[in-house]
Amino acid sequence: MKRRPRPAPASQKEKVKTFLDERMQQGDEGAYEALQLLRGQVQRGVKQGDHASALETAQEGTLQLLQRGFTASGAEMALQLVEVVSAFPTLPAEIGLSAFEAADRAFNEACDEACSEACGEACNESKGPVAGKADKAKALGCEDRLLAVLTHRLKVLKACVKWSQGRKEVGAFLLGHPRLHALAGVAYWRMAAATLQKQQAQQSGGGGGGDLGSQNNGQYMPFAELAIKHQVLGEQPLALAHALGGPIKATATATSQSSATATSQARGFGVHLLSPPKSNEHVLRRERGAACLRACLQFLAVENLRDGNRFNTALVESWHEESEKKKCPAVFILPTLLKTCERDAATLFTELNDSDMIVRNANGFANSRSTSGPPTTNPAALLRQIGQKFFNIQPPPNMMTTIMSMFGGGANDDDE
Repeated sequence: MKRRPRPAPASQKEKVKTFLDERMQQGDEGAYEALQLLRGQVQRGVKQGDHASALETAQEGTLQLLQRGFTASGAEMALQLVEVVSAFPTLPAEIGLSAFEAADRAFNEACDEACSEACGEACNESKGPVAGKADKAKALGCEDRLLAVLTHRLKVLKACVKWSQGRKEVGAFLLGHPRLHALAGVAYWRMAAATLQKQQAQQSGGGGGGDLGSQNNGQYMPFAELAIKHQVLGEQPLALAHALGGPIKATATATSQSSATATSQARGFGVHLLSPPKSNEHVLRRERGAACLRACLQFLAVENLRDGNRFNTALVESWHEESEKKKCPAVFILPTLLKTCERDAATLFTELNDSDMIVRNANGFANSRSTSGPPTTNPAALLRQIGQKFFNIQPPPNMMTTIMSMFGGGANDDDE
């Protein structure tokens, strides 16, 4: 008598899917219960040293929760995934990067879904004066959901970048892996566009939105600055040139798009996210030149002269009209600054720095950038870093360095 063959054991992916299907029928409470049980399984695997099982459970749990629309639970599971990868430092970096990129793709799909809902509700405003007010309220609610998804996405990406900064291996990136910075740059551009769209919806509707919308109201410019910073660290000069290049047209702004996705696909959309609302062509042109200069300074501050040149070339090629090039000071300043660093012309760099021409043009209309802001985006601080790294020009001593030198331990002393 032949024995019936035993069924093949279910894979971890199937187990997680079946496990979630049983509890998703209970709604949010079931999602929270599933999250806690999955976290318990992951922590058990980490304690037992079974990194394969813990990693697969955390990754599948993240993807399944996000695909089912439970963004908050999916974000918590994604943070658990980062902890799992951090708990096994001997794992190849590619395994963690692939897992994080898969989670970010799921977040991007959740953003697309929330964005399509917001656009669909906004399109219903044409029904009439009676239904218009209710539809605007629904649209504001959908935009709140989009901002909530983006907030969770950025929180997870920050944790991923921090993980890559702490890697202690040959070839590790001290400032974070470029692939993760590239993902963060895209997410921050989208956050800036969604925040501005939320602000415009509130102004046109004459009412307030949720807590998240009021918290981010008027704060879209810092998100755009962070997008530039992360695309610089992500070695994305062509994508950055696409965001800042193209002809300036105040009437066809990227902010008039009904979708944050459509906004991020238009050339030059970043200029409108870095400028005051309803700016004329003169303001937009000056702010675009200032943003391009700040981006180039950031490339040079991390000693990435190659991508700085690629950014400048792609930027100039995107300006087809000669009149457009003549009206932007960045067209003349960027090549001079890049050639100065390329040919080790310390004297010319000192003259450019002393003339205050770069800082003045990099500030645009926001004069506070020269005296405030983090060192990673402050033009004056970036120039000091460039002078140190390319020409060994030390900054003027301050009170702290003077006191340290009196005790024989200054920051510029040689250990030899």
